[in-house]
Amino acid sequence: MKTDRVLLIVGQDMQSAFHQRGEHLSRFLARCFVEVDLISVTKMYDSPNTDPVWKKAPLGIRDILFKCVKIICIGNVTSYVVRFP
Repeated sequence: MKTDRVLLIVGQDMQSAFHQRGEHLSRFLARCFVEVDLISVTKMYDSPNTDPVWKKAPLGIRDILFKCVKIICIGNVTSYVVRFP
């Protein structure tokens, strides 16, 4: 029976790979609840990990200030991806 909404907080980067526990749990909860809010974290910047530190720092600060939260809606699951240093 579908009821209200649920908040699921995952301490992993949901965008880095598929088939993570948070993804499976959010799909299951989407069948049981009317709305599911999923909060996950991602890396500080969008460039490759092999960049030197002097290139990572300005990009990371820029991304944290201007692209700090990304909101993705798929069906009744609203995913909030937060940048974390």
